[in-house]
Amino acid sequence: MTSKSLITINAALVLLALLLMLSGLGGGWGGAIAGFVFVVGGTFLASVSSQSADKVLGVLLKAPQAFDNAEQRRYRRRTLDSFLPVAEWARRGNARAAERLARQINDDFLRRGVMLVLDRTPEREMMRTLQWRIGNERENDQQEIRVIRAMVGYAPALGMLGTLLGLVQMLFGLGDKGINEIGVAMGFAMLTTVYGLIGANLLLKPLAAKMEQQSRARISWMYAQLEAVLMLRERSHPVHIQEALETYLDGSRDYPLPNLQDMAPRIRRLIQRTKAA
Repeated sequence: MTSKSLITINAALVLLALLLMLSGLGGGWGGAIAGFVFVVGGTFLASVSSQSADKVLGVLLKAPQAFDNAEQRRYRRRTLDSFLPVAEWARRGNARAAERLARQINDDFLRRGVMLVLDRTPEREMMRTLQWRIGNERENDQQEIRVIRAMVGYAPALGMLGTLLGLVQMLFGLGDKGINEIGVAMGFAMLTTVYGLIGANLLLKPLAAKMEQQSRARISWMYAQLEAVLMLRERSHPVHIQEALETYLDGSRDYPLPNLQDMAPRIRRLIQRTKAA
């Protein structure tokens, strides 16, 4: 389904919800369903007005991953297990075996860093490439978080808009319409506010906070991998590399963060040495 088709279907559902409310069809359930479709569909339409539909849909599809911390820890453990044999062969000077195993590393960032080391890429170029990847990943994460934070504002606004529309429809129907139509309009008015507040405060805000925490953990893991790549370039013993990353992994509970203060002087010395060269 294309983005244009998705937007068209969503707009049609919002219009259908309004027509259902205005016509008074469906009784109490009609107002409840119409209010839900109006708030959810309207929030999505407001989001795609500032971002592409593919971007918004991609963020929503990735949302469940923000709550799967156990899978993230297993992924990082597999990354470490696939990296250590590469470090062992590289230390022994067998670049061919190390390169063959490096292609099996599941993490793209670490695999790229290892290949730069094995290809004897100059230190300055290697650091520039990896730092750019980290910055790009951080920016992508922030863009996704901004989408959710924008939806936090849209949902209550659509709820209040639905409330106003429902109240206006109810007032218009006081003179010549039955109690059923007035009840649907009142239900629509009240429930849209409830849906907007619940969606913003119980769903979208916690999701944005969770995505922020996951982003910090992911960027921190990339810095830990950068440290591992630097140790690989210096041909450090795999045991030392394992100890460094094991400390990171074992100390990670919900949202692990490496000791960047210890890492920063090392990176600065490396950059200064490359500039001097």
